[in-house]
Amino acid sequence: MMRALTLLTLLLLAGPAYPQEAHPGLALWKAFGCPDCHGALGQGGASVEFPKGPNLRRGYQDRAFLTEMVSCGRPGTPMPAFLDVAYTQRMCAGWLRPNEPVPPEVNRLGVFTAAEVAAVVQYVLDRIQGMGEISPSECAAFYGDAGHPDCARR
Repeated sequence: MMRALTLLTLLLLAGPAYPQEAHPGLALWKAFGCPDCHGALGQGGASVEFPKGPNLRRGYQDRAFLTEMVSCGRPGTPMPAFLDVAYTQRMCAGWLRPNEPVPPEVNRLGVFTAAEVAAVVQYVLDRIQGMGEISPSECAAFYGDAGHPDCARR
């Protein structure tokens, strides 16, 4: 019994299930273009080329909210709908239009599957949301290089 409790304690202290560089959602976070607006590590964007996305490292949103935002976007804002069937096969923001164009206020990219959306949401939950300041090791894992200029400032 004591051995099982010790093992459980070690597992809980070990942190999230995936190391930063091995998390299956990291490649999708990059492929979705999330860093363009939210910053490489979710710290909030500040690019002239892209709209400034909110800092995802502060606060908390549950899985359902994040899945809805990534899947359906936010109509009337720059946040795009990434789910391939958003608005056509999956109701979003009260719209389901199988044979019609999506509403004009929707920025719909629609290129990712539900499984890919789930993986990027899991990445946000595991590696970004509520993580506070960015550590040098997080930065190095994201860029694959501890000497990256963004990491040198940490």
